Amino acid sequence: MILKEKDVEHLAELARIEISSAEKKKLLQDLEEILEHVKELEKVNTEGVDPVTGGTAKKNEYRGDDEDVCVSTPPKELQDAFPDKDGGHLKVPHVFD
Repeated sequence: MILKEKDVEHLAELARIEISSAEKKKLLQDLEEILEHVKELEKVNTEGVDPVTGGTAKKNEYRGDDEDVCVSTPPKELQDAFPDKDGGHLKVPHVFD
C-alpha cells in the first residue's frame, strides 16, 4: 500500500471537498490503481523518444467578423416580439435547476 487514508484526507482538504469513509476507501483504492499503472508505464523504454510538450503545433485560429452581416430589424421591434419579458429584461427558460 503506497498511500494511506491520511493522504487521501489531505488531498480532500486541499481540494476542499468532504468525503465519507466509504468514499475515502474507494478513492484510496482508485489512486493506488492509478499509481500501479504509472509504475507499469515507467518500465517502457523511451530512449530516443522526444518529449511531447503540448501535443500539437496548431495555434488558435479566430474567425474574422463579417462586416456585411447585419440585422435589419430594429432592436425595439425584436424586444416587442420576444414572448416573455420582465420590465426591460427578456426572460428565457432556466438552463440549470
